[in-house]
Amino acid sequence: MNIVKRIKKNFTINLTALIGISILGLARTMLLTKALEVEDFGKILIVLNFFLLVSAFFSVRVNDIIYRFYPEFKNKNDLLALKGIILASFYISIITGLILFISIYSSANWISNNFYNNNEYELLFKIYAVAGFVTVFDGFSSSLLRLKNRFLLVVVPQLFGALLTLVLLFIYLQNNVNYNLNIIILFLAIGTLISSVLPLAFSIWTHWKYVIYKPITGSAYNSIIDNWKKIKSTLLQTNLTALLKLGSDTGGIFLLGVLSSPAQVALYSIANQLLRPFALAQNGIQTAIMPEIVSLCANSKYLYLYGLIKKYTFKALIGAGLLLITIIPISKPLLLFITSEEYILALPVVYILSANATIGLVSSIYYSLAVSMDKLWKRNLIVSFRFIYLALGVAFGLNAIILAIVSLLGSITVKIFNDLYLFRLLKKYTT
Repeated sequence: MNIVKRIKKNFTINLTALIGISILGLARTMLLTKALEVEDFGKILIVLNFFLLVSAFFSVRVNDIIYRFYPEFKNKNDLLALKGIILASFYISIITGLILFISIYSSANWISNNFYNNNEYELLFKIYAVAGFVTVFDGFSSSLLRLKNRFLLVVVPQLFGALLTLVLLFIYLQNNVNYNLNIIILFLAIGTLISSVLPLAFSIWTHWKYVIYKPITGSAYNSIIDNWKKIKSTLLQTNLTALLKLGSDTGGIFLLGVLSSPAQVALYSIANQLLRPFALAQNGIQTAIMPEIVSLCANSKYLYLYGLIKKYTFKALIGAGLLLITIIPISKPLLLFITSEEYILALPVVYILSANATIGLVSSIYYSLAVSMDKLWKRNLIVSFRFIYLALGVAFGLNAIILAIVSLLGSITVKIFNDLYLFRLLKKYTT
């Protein structure tokens, strides 16, 4: 199977699964927004977004290390180095997962009282901390399975976890008018556990021959030491990328919950939910194309890669335009259908985030290119401008609309100063 066909196949698998997950997520949102008070729904979102924020801070992005070096070592048939990079990534995930779990569980009372002035959050944080531990392995398992062309083993558990959560929530809320937020967060945690644990087991199973490989001479540890300079550089830059997301994405929502109100968090999150088609397309493309881009770069097939990116950029512009034309006119009726009238205030946020999502869809391929070409340092420098935009947003009075503007400005900056630079650089490599 050639590269384009493989990308189309994996994109279809990933997109189909993501559409299913999105539908289940939308059904879950409808269920929760109609059954819960706005403030209570906002509390659930605050807990979930808090874990996204802390995971971005604590987690080590081993997935990009695997994407960067796995194809290189495999092309060289260096089984010892492959074993080293797999085991090192696994051990790093365990350590960071334990740090995340212990830190949040032990400090849940302090976080609740000092950040939110409400000790009701304490048990919510403790319950979801278990799920937070296993989500640290998502990057490890998904990257290994996708490089093995086993996309189904990643997405099917995610579908099952989302479906199980929806079923549990539906049964509970139908039979309990006086709901308990602790029970609701428990059901969300169960779905997350299933979505993370099964792919982890599959990734170890599919790479077991590398895990148990016993060389005649040398060790996996020594192979890591031999390549440590390159690994350290990639490790530093990819994790800096995750930390920089605190600037306007997850960190922005966290600050929105702290500086504004749960209602503003709910408005911003609902707007994001409406724009899931953009996120689905972007996620599907990035996950399908990442293994191919790193492999092409590892084999120095720059001319083919340049043509692939030109073709993608053109088609992405058309696809993003069609999505934008479709979503904007139906935003208001759809918003009223899935929620209640008090959420109509999210409409301006939807329009701003639509423009942001359009840029993101066109730019989704360039992160993979930055990893493959070892240019993440430049991208990170540009992304750091988001901190400036967010600081200005806080100064003007952070709310859902201002946070959406912060995200849009960040995307425009990256598109102009990073993506165009990478495209021109790749063109030079072809000559």
